[in-house]
Amino acid sequence: MTWSSSNTGIATISSTGLATCLAVGTTTITATAGSVSGSTTLTVTLANRFYVTNQTNNTLTVIDTVNNAVVAAVTVGSGPKGVAVNTVTNRVYVANSQGDTVSVIDAVNNKLLTDISVGTDPQEVAVDVYTNRVYVTRSSNSISVIDGTTNTLLTTIIVGLMPRGIAVNPAAARVYVANNDTRTVSVINSISNTVSDTISVGFGPEGVAVNMSTGRAYVVNSNSKTVSVINTINNTVIGDVISLGITPQWIALNTSTYRAYVTNSGSNSVSVIDTTSDTVTATITVEANPQGIAVNPTNNRAYVANSGSGNLSIIDLTNNSVGNPIFIGSGIQGVAVVP
Repeated sequence: MTWSSSNTGIATISSTGLATCLAVGTTTITATAGSVSGSTTLTVTLANRFYVTNQTNNTLTVIDTVNNAVVAAVTVGSGPKGVAVNTVTNRVYVANSQGDTVSVIDAVNNKLLTDISVGTDPQEVAVDVYTNRVYVTRSSNSISVIDGTTNTLLTTIIVGLMPRGIAVNPAAARVYVANNDTRTVSVINSISNTVSDTISVGFGPEGVAVNMSTGRAYVVNSNSKTVSVINTINNTVIGDVISLGITPQWIALNTSTYRAYVTNSGSNSVSVIDTTSDTVTATITVEANPQGIAVNPTNNRAYVANSGSGNLSIIDLTNNSVGNPIFIGSGIQGVAVVP
């Protein structure tokens, strides 16, 4: 039997039928034995990537999570902060707070495609992979909605004062926005792009994360040093997690282990929360001024952007140990991971 690949730039195939993936894309694998042959389509998707925004040099750093090596630094707009990835379309979105734009990057070749004007001071960004819509918080008390297919601004939604963190529940067609100055979370219906509810939380809400399977949203209240737990079915706060560090900022979930991880920028640490009991079970020391955090459930690692020390802490979540940091540069902020 002989094997062949129609596009060896995407994947090669050995004489025993073992495929080796080389790039993102699609190829046809054909097996032939005498006069009989059969073929199948092999699609290689984006994986093992980590993205970090750097406000000092206006770049997006791309890291291979297999060997923790920097593979690219993409120049984006001025003052990049939040970052999000659409793994369906292989696009990365960066909110440029000083440039009033969102940069769109092709994740396959790490190239800047375009910059979309969204208005004053964009902060954080989230993607609805079901609808290919991109949601951007802005300090002008609004959310910009982008069509990811055409890279055009669709509409602007008015929310509370100083919106910061944002998270999407695509299955429920809801978007959650933390409004820092009004101590609220705006709930947006992503079908109609209107605010359907407003939930009171603690002081200084910043980061937001949603667990689609349990119907819970988690909001970090920076000034209260708490995390508000929201039942997204009826939009009510059902509890608060206390005993966080100083100035908690951002949050990431590992839904497979029922854990949440919160960066504490004032105490250079990460709080570990058991989401079954909503209690803090551990505190992990990292580097100076941790900001963004993301979890890779595949390798059970958390990645923390330490803005003050300019490096990335990698945490083994099986034992909460911290490995050797990766130096990126001063001013790193937002993070996103593709497992």
